[in-house]
Amino acid sequence: MLNFVEDVLDFLDGKKPVHEQLELGMQQLGKQELRVVCIKLAGWWRRDVSNENRLPTLPLNDHFSWCDNLRRLHETAKPMVKLFAIANVACSYSSDLPSRDIVRINQLAIERYKPSLSVTLRRDNDEG
Repeated sequence: MLNFVEDVLDFLDGKKPVHEQLELGMQQLGKQELRVVCIKLAGWWRRDVSNENRLPTLPLNDHFSWCDNLRRLHETAKPMVKLFAIANVACSYSSDLPSRDIVRINQLAIERYKPSLSVTLRRDNDEG
């Protein structure tokens, strides 16, 4: 089951070919849309999981296309069903997932997903 998490992190690294578990998702969504979903998942996995009674959820909002894409991926990527549950307003860890696996997902994401901060400078147009 944790292979799916590693596959997502590998995809975000861009250093390895897309694993077959994500290949169908890429065919359905396209590479860029799949990447957005994977970024959202990896960011959620990095959040604090030390309080087992209050695990973080990934809020979903129908105004954002990545939320619908996450639902579509959840339907096609079978390992996701074992790892996560999706309700109308949030994605959460499956109730059947052992706490040690949740901690391992968190550790993998912290170790391997290091998003870069990019800054775009804006030029003022003072021609007049």
